[in-house]
Amino acid sequence: MLSIDVEGMDFKVLNSLDMETYKPKTIIIEDHHKTIAEIFETNIYQLLKSRGYLLRSWTFYSLIFIFPEADILKAREKQIKIASNAIRCAEVRSSFFDIINQR
Repeated sequence: MLSIDVEGMDFKVLNSLDMETYKPKTIIIEDHHKTIAEIFETNIYQLLKSRGYLLRSWTFYSLIFIFPEADILKAREKQIKIASNAIRCAEVRSSFFDIINQR
């Protein structure tokens, strides 16, 4: 993970990194734009997009970019699948007990 917060010099720092040698799975970078449309126009967004990163989240003053081939996304998808299966099982169990209790 790479976190950049250098008070207005974020793009210069990011642009100076050798992203072929050091390809962080997650990049968190400070940004004070107020709308997603403004963010899409920034040099930071354009640079990371051109290097294959996806904007995954936007929270307060932080943009969180993920490299799509990173294991973090595969692990997250697996967790979501497990949670979805658990919810379905709980719903079936609840329906079963509702039917039994109605008799």
